[in-house]
Amino acid sequence: MVLFRGPEVTVENPTEDFLKEILSKDAEFWKEGSGDSTLVYSGHDESLMFFKDDPYGIFIMSLPNYLCPYYPDKKNEKTYHRVGGEPLQVSTACYSTQEEAEKIILEFNRSGKILGFENWVDMYDELIEYDDEFFPDDKK
Repeated sequence: MVLFRGPEVTVENPTEDFLKEILSKDAEFWKEGSGDSTLVYSGHDESLMFFKDDPYGIFIMSLPNYLCPYYPDKKNEKTYHRVGGEPLQVSTACYSTQEEAEKIILEFNRSGKILGFENWVDMYDELIEYDDEFFPDDKK
């Protein structure tokens, strides 16, 4: 069984069409609720957390190991997304295109396998220095 937990709904065994519809939602959708979605594949230690940010694309992180797809041809800058109300620091080099994200998420939904996992990195070890900085607009 696969469990989808999203900003608005929880669904058992989501269909590919359902996931494509979720992934096609604009970035405003991902500012609601927890700010992210998760696919949990029963019998596996890993789950996938994901969300969309304009203009960067779709961010995907494998949990519990905190690995993300890495695209070395993209600029590596720090940005933020609220997850559970807290700022999550993210490298812009770890955002997937819509097409790439669909491939990764749909394959995980089908099989529990992560495509291209050999190219994933721990962005806090390799790309950005984690700090306690808040969103720029939260600073006083």
